Amino acid sequence: MTKGMPPALVVLIGAPGSGKSALAARWFKPHQILCLDELRLRLTDDEGLREATVETEVVRLRAEMLHIRLSRGLTTCIDATNVRAEYRAELLAAAAAHQMPAHAIVVETSAWDCRKQNEARRAAGGRYVPPAVVRKLYTAMRESVGYHGPVAGFDITRRIRLTPEFDSRVYGSTRQYRGAPWLA
Repeated sequence: MTKGMPPALVVLIGAPGSGKSALAARWFKPHQILCLDELRLRLTDDEGLREATVETEVVRLRAEMLHIRLSRGLTTCIDATNVRAEYRAELLAAAAAHQMPAHAIVVETSAWDCRKQNEARRAAGGRYVPPAVVRKLYTAMRESVGYHGPVAGFDITRRIRLTPEFDSRVYGSTRQYRGAPWLA
């Protein structure tokens, strides 16, 4: 879906269960996505493992991969919650170091729908995030990026509100602007 799009760093922002990974899978090729859960799985065989040493290694690996991709002028999507400004600052610094534009996609799924999606993943045997953590990260996102307007530091911000009724229209959309569906 990114053919013809000028290279950019695209940062997904949203609570667990908001639909970030589904959007990433729809709009980007697998090799363009740097997902902390996937890197954690590759390093430990457990995408939910949150030991401090593992997190340090996963974040370091993502940073190295990001710098390599951006130095080559390649579009890269960061699939993680990214709800804290200090986490996004590291990503923005990497984009600036390689003179790449940075786009934010805020996935504004309601807290209720995040919780329902998280429970559905659990029922299907997938990755489960404790409800207290989902609430904490949802609150952190709202405090950090608010409800409207641009996200500080990004060249472009797109806010996408996902609901179960709206999902199929967003995921099925073929509308694009300069090869980037989130700019349409």
